[in-house]
Order: sequence, then structure tokens, then C-alpha cells
Amino acid sequence: LRTHAVAPHYLRAPEKRVSLESVADFTLVAAPRISGRVVQADSGRSVTTFSLRRLSWWEVEGDIQQAVAGMKYDDGTEQQDSEGRFSVDLKRTGDAGIAIRTPDGLSGFERFEDVQAGQSFEDVTIRVSRVNPITVRVAGSVKNRVGDPISGAWVFDSQQVIPGSRDNLDYSALARTDVDGLFDFEEAVPFDRMTIYHPDYAPSSISRAFSTDTINRVEILLGEGATISGFVSLDGDLLTEGEAMVSASSALTRIEPDGSYEFTRVSRDLVRISCRLLATDAKPVSSNYELRALLNVEDGQTYQMDFDFERGYDAGIEGIVLINGQPFPSARVELGFDRPDGLEAFFTTKSDETGHYWVDQIPEGLIAVRVIGLTPGGHGVEDVSEVETQSGMTAQYDVSFVE
Repeated sequence: LRTHAVAPHYLRAPEKRVSLESVADFTLVAAPRISGRVVQADSGRSVTTFSLRRLSWWEVEGDIQQAVAGMKYDDGTEQQDSEGRFSVDLKRTGDAGIAIRTPDGLSGFERFEDVQAGQSFEDVTIRVSRVNPITVRVAGSVKNRVGDPISGAWVFDSQQVIPGSRDNLDYSALARTDVDGLFDFEEAVPFDRMTIYHPDYAPSSISRAFSTDTINRVEILLGEGATISGFVSLDGDLLTEGEAMVSASSALTRIEPDGSYEFTRVSRDLVRISCRLLATDAKPVSSNYELRALLNVEDGQTYQMDFDFERGYDAGIEGIVLINGQPFPSARVELGFDRPDGLEAFFTTKSDETGHYWVDQIPEGLIAVRVIGLTPGGHGVEDVSEVETQSGMTAQYDVSFVE
């Protein structure tokens, strides 16, 4: 089992792998804290009502002022204070920032570099002003593959749509097609991808560079989609509900009690479908065990894809992950290999608080190993290699990163 610890005003502790009825100790470190006030840049007057958003390191690069003006502030962080004061904990260390926007469209931000755990920034003044965000305008139509307009389709600003209630869809969408299947909206940059969803069709996504100088016109065709179904087993024995999960594109489902699964209205495309074996009391696994496949699907077609997880492997890989010579906890370790049946097999785990990781029950042979993580300074690091394993033995592979 994997467990972690969280508490108010502390950073989330790295995950630990524990067994049932064992004892796990965690050491929490204080979260960085920022306190200050929000004022109008031109007059210096306090802003008493505003929305606050914590920025991660990847959001504080480039034209931050434009990005802040166009960001969504929909996480319930609106604050009210007669003197415009705020106090907030950051969720991570490294480069970070605080963005502010007011109900009447003023915005501002403050950037903090190389933030350390427990560090406190007091009396920070964030000045807000009116910045007209650069926008793109997109207009177009949504039709089915015989040319009939589709009304009531939602348009989103991402490539992943998880359908929810009608209210959630209306709230998250940029636009919705009218009775003639037409839509028209403006969105702040950066904007380079959109997804169209209707419950009676397979969703469609497009990605392109939209111009800020003219109306971008697009025509979207939605098809009925494909059906993908199959069974999931372990060493030839069918699994049951709660013992595996299957995903196809952005959809995710648990298997049925008889070990089956099914996806409908899958967009025609090259679809990555994957199945993950879940740890249970009856079938414990020391790491995430996943099988993946690629299917080229077409509208109106049905595809069978079965997943049989094989155990019985007796090789292993373990090692230590370091950053700047110190243990690197919560680094993600991915092991992969191609099976004879054409499926890709992946084992994933994380390093513990000492930087140690261990994956057992893998086959002998050449195993691809990928180690990734986020450094204390907030920078991503990656190591990719191949390790030769032997039956009945555990290979050693250590990784040392320098920030």
C-alpha cells in the first residue's frame, strides 16, 4: 500500500510504501508562507475583494502579466479583507508566485525565486492594474459526418473532457453550439487546443496555432465513434470488479464483476488503451503493473482487446536516487519492456524517504528504466537507461542528479 501525510501549513510528505498493520512515521516540514496586501497600482488604495491563485514554477515564465490577466480563477479562493490583506501557504518549494485578479478585471502578480521550506515572506505588496489580455477569436460549426449540424455541443479549451453534470459542462465550456451547430468565442492566449463534446458522438480535439489578428474559422466533424471491449485476467484467470482499471483516450473505467470492460464512442484515431492491475489483499503487487496497446480505430467498428497480466517473473531491480548527493524521495521510477504478444508492460514505483526504490516480479532481459522527479528548486529532471536483469537476481541501478 502507498500512504502519505498532509497537515495544514505543512508541505505534503513523500509517499511511503507500507504493508498492512505496519507503522509508518512521517516528518512534515513547514510550508512556505506569503503574507501581504493588495493595492491599486495607480492610487495605492487597498483592494478589498480579490481572487488569489498560487503559481507554480512553470507558470512564472514568459509574459507573466498577460498570462495572469487571462488565467482562470475558479478554485474558490476569492477573499475579502477591509485592508486588502492576505496570507497563504505555498504547496511546494522552488520558483513560485502569487497572482491576483479583482472582480472588475484588475490583475497583478509577485514572483518568488528559489523558495525554501518554512520560508516566510511578509508585508508583500501586490499592485494590480488593468491589463487587457491578448485574445484569439474562434468561430466555426459542428456537424456529423453526413453534414447535419449538431446543436448543443460543448466547446472546451483542452484535449481532455471528463463529462459531468449539465451544470459542470456549462460552467467549464467556452461555448455551446446553437440550433445551426455554430459557435463563436474569444479566449485569452495562450490558446492552442480545443475539444468538442456531445453525448451522442465521439469527442473531437484539434490543436493548432490560432491567430490573434483575425477570426479563426474551423469546421468540426463528429462521428459515432468506435467500441472497444475485452476481458482482463491474471495468469489466465479472469479478474473481478475492483482488481483492475482500463483507460482509453481520456475515458477511465473499472472492470465488471465478470472481468469485462467496454468503451463506446471512442474517437477514430490511434488510441492508446491501457490496463492497470490494482493491489488487493488477494493479489498484492509491489509496484503499479500496467499493460498498454495502440489501436487504430474507425467509426462504427468494434474492437476486442484482452489483457492478461503475467506474474511468475523472478527478477528485480533496486537502487538509490540522489539529488545533489542527498536522498531524492518521491522520484518516479518506470520500468518497461515489450511482450511477445505485442503489448507493452510497465512497472512503476516511487523512491522512499531514503531515496531507495525496489521493483520485483519482473522478467529477465533488457529492461528500459526511466527515473523522473521534481527537484527542491522546482526543476524537472530525467534519467533514461537500460538495465540487464537475470532470473532469480536483483539488479542494482542507482541514479544521481545534480541541480
